[in-house]
Amino acid sequence: MRHRAAIATLVAVLGGGIAPAVGLGAPSISDGGLTPEGWSSSPTAGVFWTQTEFGLGLPTTATVEVNTAADGSASGTWEPRFVAPAPLISGPNFPPPPGLPVGDLEGRHQVRVVVPGVEGSPLTLGTLQLDRTAPAVSNITWATDNGEWTFFWDHVDALSGIDPERPTLAEYNASPAGDESGAWIPFSIQPPPGDAVPGKFAV
Repeated sequence: MRHRAAIATLVAVLGGGIAPAVGLGAPSISDGGLTPEGWSSSPTAGVFWTQTEFGLGLPTTATVEVNTAADGSASGTWEPRFVAPAPLISGPNFPPPPGLPVGDLEGRHQVRVVVPGVEGSPLTLGTLQLDRTAPAVSNITWATDNGEWTFFWDHVDALSGIDPERPTLAEYNASPAGDESGAWIPFSIQPPPGDAVPGKFAV
């Protein structure tokens, strides 16, 4: 009988209008991003994401990884570049200055953050676009016609491309020896900027 009375009392208390404690939602990560967004030659990158419902702090780490594939795919190896230590709390998270080290990379590389056991992980932060190679000029030829010189060449940048607004400067060297010891003198007619086709230039 005593056991029955105790059970009846407990049921009465639970049913007496006292609201149960509201638990936290499942911890998750979202709203990831990175900087710079366009092509860059920067040795560092900024990454960020948001941690939600982490309560008083989760006893785990957040690891930012970069894929070694330089074509923007995830076909390469995921390499850790930054680890945010435990405990992780709710709110924004990002590597402190100077940011994520990427000075050894070139091309297009996916970036993600991994927080074990939370929703949204791994979270893609974006694709870094890194170009550290200057445009190349090749196949230079020329011809003359009544004192007018026509120059032809190929110029290419396999990654970010040629800046369509950057001017191209055509010059000749005034040294009579045919070397580069003289002054460089711009042609009187200059080519258009960027990827435009070569034109005619008069000395």
